[in-house]
Amino acid sequence: MFSVEEKKTNFVTEPVSLIITGQIKSRLGRAGGASKLVENLSMFKRLNPKNEVIFSTFEGEQVTQLKAIVDNLIINYDPGQDNFRTQPWPISRKFPKKSANYTRMFKTAVTGLSASKNKYVIKTRIELVPENSIFFTNWLSYVLSEIDVNPSKIGLFAEHYNGVNFSIDGTIGTLPSTVLVGEKQNLLNIYLEAIDNWEKHFTILTNKKFLFPVTDEQILGFSYLKNLNYFDQTKIINKIKRYYISPKLIRALQRVENNQLIYTRYSESGFTKNYFKGSSYIKVPEKLYYSSHVYIIRRVIIIILKRLKHITRRVKSGLFMN
Repeated sequence: MFSVEEKKTNFVTEPVSLIITGQIKSRLGRAGGASKLVENLSMFKRLNPKNEVIFSTFEGEQVTQLKAIVDNLIINYDPGQDNFRTQPWPISRKFPKKSANYTRMFKTAVTGLSASKNKYVIKTRIELVPENSIFFTNWLSYVLSEIDVNPSKIGLFAEHYNGVNFSIDGTIGTLPSTVLVGEKQNLLNIYLEAIDNWEKHFTILTNKKFLFPVTDEQILGFSYLKNLNYFDQTKIINKIKRYYISPKLIRALQRVENNQLIYTRYSESGFTKNYFKGSSYIKVPEKLYYSSHVYIIRRVIIIILKRLKHITRRVKSGLFMN
């Protein structure tokens, strides 16, 4: 896993598109305000004259102070929130709970990625933008050097990843919805597959018999696995839910985690630490790789235990704190 201390380049040779998706105006406070955001985005654009900033959002989310720094402002039709039960009772006492924004996230990402002029892209959200130029250029140079060797690779923050190697809450097979780095076409293909899967199989994926429907990050992760020809979730779509697990999925994740993911530390990336400051304190193993079958079995046991712990905590919270 990349560490700033291991690689100090202080330069980036390739232009990059920073694609900020989703809500802007309603989340501006989380990003430190308009002035701070303009300052950070200005720094990013100074690193390479061909760097571009793209906002892909909805009507009513525009911010006047940001117009001068944005190269492309995309105003999408707002499809609204996805209406389905996201959590079972008593975790959520609202039924159904209208709180999922999967369609919004996928569509703004697709239009933003499609508009990018550069080969390399960073898909992010307004609360996570480059702030420290030295840390950021070191981080980005490392990620791009890895992608240059294997264009299908994806860079991400290990603290935000949930898989067999490392999972915070016991979910597996995800790609973070926060920050992803890759070749434009690679990320675009993932999001196109994700939105196609979500729209075609919405009823199945949100069926009430599933206490825990899949998350948006799992839809992204499964789409990546399918594009790599490692695992096709559409063949068993009736079984896919948040805590789905199978030997075939474990084997697919073993391949992608060993060979396709570029693990980096959020705490050393040079990105803003405001709304996601807590991620800096997440302890991630120093080495994320599969060393033996015994290791895999141990990791699966840990995942199951984490699931039980996470669900129990959520149930207690729903019963006594709602």
